[in-house]
Amino acid sequence: MKAKYILFASLLLKMITACNKNDCATEIGDTFNSISSPDLMYNSDSSVINFRLAIDANSQLPNNYYSGGTYLRVPESSLTLDSAKTNSTELNLFLNNTDLPQPNEEINVLYTLFYPSRNNYVDCKNINQADSYELTLSYTILNNNNTFEILNFNWSENYRPSTN
Repeated sequence: MKAKYILFASLLLKMITACNKNDCATEIGDTFNSISSPDLMYNSDSSVINFRLAIDANSQLPNNYYSGGTYLRVPESSLTLDSAKTNSTELNLFLNNTDLPQPNEEINVLYTLFYPSRNNYVDCKNINQADSYELTLSYTILNNNNTFEILNFNWSENYRPSTN
């Protein structure tokens, strides 16, 4: 009889830990291995500027996962995000050039990009369909006599488990 209780308790414990396991986050790991400081592609004839960032992405995630990111302008940023395009090798932020700093001024830029749960992209046992991954980018744009420089580039990734 004691053996039945031990067997039942061990099976119950295994089921509970399996239900709480999120191998989408823990076994696959970070979404990004590294992200380079942005290259600024600016054409004074265009109303949009392009910040291109080279990405070293997690090879276990398919390219279409990266293109599924949604973008949010964080209020601290004074640059308007016109659009964004991303894949597993690069991220392009298209910004309104009328927001660029005036000569000898600088502005701080802060954006957060949200990537969805990995359940629909890879085979994993995540019961939390509403999990997300956030990529935060921050940098300063300096207008040095109409030559634009990128300073203080930083990025961070955060896993956001579902609250359900």
